[in-house]
Amino acid sequence: MLNPLQYSISISLARILVLALAVLGGCRGGDPQAIRFGLATAPVTLDPRFATDATSYRIGRLIYQALVDFDEAHRPI
Repeated sequence: MLNPLQYSISISLARILVLALAVLGGCRGGDPQAIRFGLATAPVTLDPRFATDATSYRIGRLIYQALVDFDEAHRPI
């Protein structure tokens, strides 16, 4: 029979174990070809021609950076 202190310690350890397993279970490897990041707001568009907000512009640069660049006058190259 466990005394109250041993019981509370064993319950606390069981909770820590369950929490650790839940956190580690969510750490699966994802698709290495996927681009994932958190956003504060949703982008207005993914079309770089119509990107008027900062989020759309940044996502467009990540997607299309290898395809197009801009010169000093902000013309596409």
